[in-house]
Amino acid sequence: MKRVSVIALLVTLTSGSLITQAQAQFFPRDDRDRRDDVRDDLEDTLRDIKDDADRFVRSLDRSLDRSRIDGSRREDDLNGIAKELRDQAKRARDRVKSRNLQRGDIQRLLDLGRRMQTAMRNTRRNLSNDARSDWRELSNSLSRLERNNSSFRR
Repeated sequence: MKRVSVIALLVTLTSGSLITQAQAQFFPRDDRDRRDDVRDDLEDTLRDIKDDADRFVRSLDRSLDRSRIDGSRREDDLNGIAKELRDQAKRARDRVKSRNLQRGDIQRLLDLGRRMQTAMRNTRRNLSNDARSDWRELSNSLSRLERNNSSFRR
């Protein structure tokens, strides 16, 4: 009798977990869950971009202060683009968190990234290894945003 009760208990417990697994396979999560996942991914990506941009702005400024273009309009332009990119990343992230992302926020950020990329190509010789390395990290994060931009727009 005790053996039958134990077997019945095991069968009951096992069948319950099998039913749960089967339901998980056949009843996918709803669209709201998917949108939340996409929003979380976007927020994480924008946080990475903002953090990378903070580091890059500091290392670029230090590097340019030690370069031959220190005090020039070119230095001011480079620092200005970098700070604008950082500020746009923060603005976009804040808007995602408040569920108020504007259609052009991501595109503006990507456009600023392209502008910085062009400026970096023309200034590479004047920069420290730290500034170049920090730019590579920021550029990789921007590339990740661009690759995933289509899923973020949904």
